[in-house]
Amino acid sequence: MNRPLRVLIVEDSEDHTTLLLHELKRGGFDPTFERVETAEAMKAALQRQTWDLILSDNDLPHFNAPAALSRLKESGFDLPFIIVSGHISEEAAVAAMKAGAHDYVMKNNTARLIPAIERELREAEIRRERRRAEEALQESEKTFRLLVEHSPDVIMRVDRESKILFINYTLPQYNIQSVLGKTAVSFLSAEDGLRYMQALHEVFESGEAREFEVAAVGPTFWLTRLVPIKADGRVESAMVIATNITDRKRTEEALLKSEEEYRAIITNINEIIYQVDTTEDSFSGRTRFVSNQTEAIIGYRPDEFLEDPGLWLRIVHPEDKQTLLETTRRIIESQTAGVREYRLRHKETGEYRWLEDRVMPQVGESGKVVGIFGVARDVTERRRADEALWKSEARHRALLNAMPDMVFRISKEGVYLEFIASKDNDTLPLFPPDDFLGKNINETLPDHVARQAMHYVIQALETGHTQIFEYELLLEGNRSDYEARIVVSGTDEVMAIVRDITERKAQAAALEYQALHDILTDLPNRTLVLDRLKQAIHAADRENQPLALMIMDLNHFKDVNDALGHHHGDLLLKQVGPRVLGVLRESDTIARLGGDEFAVLLSATEINGAIVAAQKILEVLDRPFVVEGFFLEIGASIGIAVFPEHGEDTDILMRRADVAMYQAKQSGSGYAVYISEDDRHSPRRLALMGELRHAVERQELVLHYQPKIDLKAGRTVGVEALVRWNHPHHGLIPPDQFISLAEHTGVIKPLTLWILKEAAHQALAWHRTGMEIPVAVNLSVRNLQDLQFPAQITELFQTHGLRPDGLEMEITESAIMADPGRAMEILKRLRAMGIRLSIDDFGAGYSSLSYLRKMPVDTVKVDKSFVIGMAANSDDAVIVRSTIDLAHNLGLKAVAEGVESREILDRLATMGCDEAQGYFISRPVPAAEIAPWLADSPWGLKRD
Repeated sequence: MNRPLRVLIVEDSEDHTTLLLHELKRGGFDPTFERVETAEAMKAALQRQTWDLILSDNDLPHFNAPAALSRLKESGFDLPFIIVSGHISEEAAVAAMKAGAHDYVMKNNTARLIPAIERELREAEIRRERRRAEEALQESEKTFRLLVEHSPDVIMRVDRESKILFINYTLPQYNIQSVLGKTAVSFLSAEDGLRYMQALHEVFESGEAREFEVAAVGPTFWLTRLVPIKADGRVESAMVIATNITDRKRTEEALLKSEEEYRAIITNINEIIYQVDTTEDSFSGRTRFVSNQTEAIIGYRPDEFLEDPGLWLRIVHPEDKQTLLETTRRIIESQTAGVREYRLRHKETGEYRWLEDRVMPQVGESGKVVGIFGVARDVTERRRADEALWKSEARHRALLNAMPDMVFRISKEGVYLEFIASKDNDTLPLFPPDDFLGKNINETLPDHVARQAMHYVIQALETGHTQIFEYELLLEGNRSDYEARIVVSGTDEVMAIVRDITERKAQAAALEYQALHDILTDLPNRTLVLDRLKQAIHAADRENQPLALMIMDLNHFKDVNDALGHHHGDLLLKQVGPRVLGVLRESDTIARLGGDEFAVLLSATEINGAIVAAQKILEVLDRPFVVEGFFLEIGASIGIAVFPEHGEDTDILMRRADVAMYQAKQSGSGYAVYISEDDRHSPRRLALMGELRHAVERQELVLHYQPKIDLKAGRTVGVEALVRWNHPHHGLIPPDQFISLAEHTGVIKPLTLWILKEAAHQALAWHRTGMEIPVAVNLSVRNLQDLQFPAQITELFQTHGLRPDGLEMEITESAIMADPGRAMEILKRLRAMGIRLSIDDFGAGYSSLSYLRKMPVDTVKVDKSFVIGMAANSDDAVIVRSTIDLAHNLGLKAVAEGVESREILDRLATMGCDEAQGYFISRPVPAAEIAPWLADSPWGLKRD
């Protein structure tokens, strides 16, 4: 019977959906499904029901797999997510796996679909079970911990000698660590300690609980129970549960004293305290209590209010009566406390006194308000002060309209004595206008500004000289700048004349901005980027971080100016900055150096990161620019220099990035990283360039060979030929120090032919001794641009009698992309001759991925940087596995370079990698050492 499966399918094709359902049924599933094409439909489906699995196409017209992954994360569901796509680039596949996709399957190779689904369903169930178990355990532990930690009782576990092994909270004047290990007896009086030890002894002997009372040191505790804790039938410890009732006893003792104090407070407090039964207006009800202060405040004795219930309302000011009644009704209806302000007429003088009356309704058993308790204080003087302050504010506002600046009179202690504000300011920017006199600077200004202001106040008073300083304030989200002049106006006071200079500062900032930015593109100019580079170098050196500088030159900009004029050229330049900024980080900088030359500064970036950034920039600049109806294709050349590897100051980094840029322009590779051999100003490079031309004829070049093994068969299946220059003065020079020289000087063609001839000769020599060892040779970008190269290889085979299957040629992604059309033509001719072809360093770049399915190659070699990082970096492991799966899905072999440990070798075998090479297997060795290595190695040509 088929297993039920609830599957959500993100797919715009009903036919592809039908095929997926067919595969699920063939795989033993009974699918219940829903097909969605948009983010909104997916969100609704996730909310509508529970799903077991999501199958998603990589790219839909209005949706894609990364967006679907984002929507799944937002929903909070943990569901297996498998991409099923007809085409997906390596970059997209890696990004999807990093974003949370569990696997991806090509639509033309669905044999992996069912195993992948079953695996992910199992792993999802394991995750769910683990979460349920962890949640249950956490809840149980939390419940126990909360019960113990928040218990109102003291809970201790003690041993037979009364030593405290555990306590749930600290005792007064002790912390938990100081209590642990002590005996509980030490906290008791001598008499209670004896009783406690007797009870504890009985608990250990009888195994039954005991209950009694003792008095502890400090607060009084009643020990309610001693409970035995048993293990294997015997009492191993006891739990002491103690309740502190000290507060209750003290409360009882303090109650009588409190009542006496309360009566004394009521009698002497300078406020009217009263209690009135509730009526509709709360003033006509019977007055149950009123304090003696009524006579001092309004001239009436308390007994007059007790005898005449309507007296309160009769002496209220007529203007306050209606508001007072309405406020009272709201307090009664809402049954919440409130404040009333009103005036009462004094019995003797007839003047009205202002009262602030805090009212608390009293609710009876029926749930209705039965009375009011109130505390009223005389606030007449405060109201008069408020009125005087208002009048003072009006006078100051009149002065404000006549003054050009804000002027403050300030004492030597920093207290505001007076102010006159600017006529251009409706409100003061520093403090409320009606609440500053008598305040200190510290109360009205931010701390850092207040400290600065007080410093200059003291300086002015000590020196007698005017002090000038500037500061800024953040007011309602907007920054304002001010200039303050501190002028001595008396022995102990100063005048602070404050002017708003926000506009002046903005104008200065605008001028500074213009001086540091390119007028045409609004990008930083050479002056600013050099300053930022200098600061970035200091920061990178201090933090031991790299940084990268790129110099970029547009390839066909002169043609645009010559053909269309400088106006169109300027419009084109304006579009370059926004495009490049779109692929950079916020911390990166792009600047225009002049003409069509730009600089890009990448903080905390090493060589590989700079290469990725350069590739992104080249990709966006390869798209046509639209300038007043003209579609212009220009492209760019980028040179890369990295601190500190290529230089440690601005001048050197700028020059070396410029050298690399010219190298990229000359080679047509799009970008180039600085190497000293390319630097015409490098003495060593100049010397090597002259000597390299004669290295072949002087027989200074040698080949070393590194074995490659078949991971399934466990034997050697070939070697890679790697050239070395045995320099008479510098010793053995590795290829990365002279191959680029050969490419730039034209020596690369005869050098490659020499390597091929030497490798062919060596392969034939091994063949004569009975060893069939195919040899792989690396080709240069120049070889893939030379249409005569295939004919030269044909001649080589005929001359040496070498079979094509004895030779394999490796090409890099960058070599192909220098001229993809010509490279493809040459590769097809080589493949037609029977030569096996391999993509070397796959994964270090992204440009050739779209051509991979079209290229006539047999093998993909995973770049060693990812293989080496597998053991420590899960992202590198994902990339390696994805590359292996991609190669297999395209019918190609996968070879891993850079195998430096048994752990990496075993993981590659588990991933299904076909072949491997690296230092763990063997370093590159001279030809004479290959035969002994094959004889002694566990990976020899033949296995027992």
